[in-house]
Amino acid sequence: MAKSSLHTILILTSFVVCIVATIIHIVAFATSNWLVSDGSSPFVRLGWHEACFSNCHFPYCPGGDRDIVYNGCYVWTFNEMIMIDERFREIKDWLMPAWFNTARIVFIINIPLSMVCTIFLLACTCWACANQYTTASTRRKDISSMALLYVTLGLLIVSTLLNVVGIAIFSSNAPLRNYMPMPYKNHFGYSFWLDFAVCIMLGICCITCFLAAVAKTMHFRGPKDVRYSEDMMLGRM
Repeated sequence: MAKSSLHTILILTSFVVCIVATIIHIVAFATSNWLVSDGSSPFVRLGWHEACFSNCHFPYCPGGDRDIVYNGCYVWTFNEMIMIDERFREIKDWLMPAWFNTARIVFIINIPLSMVCTIFLLACTCWACANQYTTASTRRKDISSMALLYVTLGLLIVSTLLNVVGIAIFSSNAPLRNYMPMPYKNHFGYSFWLDFAVCIMLGICCITCFLAAVAKTMHFRGPKDVRYSEDMMLGRM
């Protein structure tokens, strides 16, 4: 019968939490409810791919002319017209300032990075579970598994920091008065809070992966030389 170990349990926990965090991060990034209004504002909602308005005109929206009205949702992802059309230059510059593009790039980078972490944790989990059903263990095999575990831990730390930085940039700039109209009526939507939860889950992954690496290191032993008796190993003659 296979024997469970603390190392295996910690690795499995880290893998499960990481795959859930990756899925939630993708969902949060794809949805458009990062900043939303209470319904009585010309601004409706904002995400990383679109912004929605309800009869928004000057002075609440840019343009300098009350005849220019923004109504409905403006999608810029895979939309060449809004990116190159001169008529949308003002709203594009308004919706996507430097801090917005920086946070967006950070979140985009973190999607494949979190996927890589999930794949590496899957490999670590399979390796740890396989060791429970085999008695043969070599020094090279143990060193390789520990190396993969520490590499995964490093990637998890980077992924966590990236997500925290992205959340910090957005939360400190989106509510400002010079961004969306009527900021006192705006609040963070469910997309923001989903990704905020991702920060916590990735932190849990880092902790469990670190503890698993420590447990693996503490239990790492080189193979004993069978040519020496137990008495000789203890220093007896």
